[in-house]
Amino acid sequence: MTPDEVSNRKVDKRARSKVILYVILLAIFSSVFYYLIISTQSLESYVVPLMWSPAVAGLIALLVYDRSIRSVGWRPGKVKYLAAAAAIPIIYWFVIYGAIWIFGWGEFNGFPGLISLLTAA
Repeated sequence: MTPDEVSNRKVDKRARSKVILYVILLAIFSSVFYYLIISTQSLESYVVPLMWSPAVAGLIALLVYDRSIRSVGWRPGKVKYLAAAAAIPIIYWFVIYGAIWIFGWGEFNGFPGLISLLTAA
């Protein structure tokens, strides 16, 4: 067996164990929220943490094996790109819903929905 084959097997084994850890963590986190949704019959309270379960499981697996988030390139960018990343979805939202309200295809029910949407964004 060549040294490259040995190195590839180590990488494969490490990648496989990282995926296994991710799947186990994801099953644990999501099953907690699925249980709460089923037992309380309340989807609204637990759907957001349920949607964050894959991200949290991935970050934990990344930190366990790589010890750093920088390995995936997470660094703050230039302010103009961060501002654009925040502003563009909000502009799309106003254009789409503005057209819906202007043409009468829907109605505006006040600011509570708008505020909660912007807060969630």
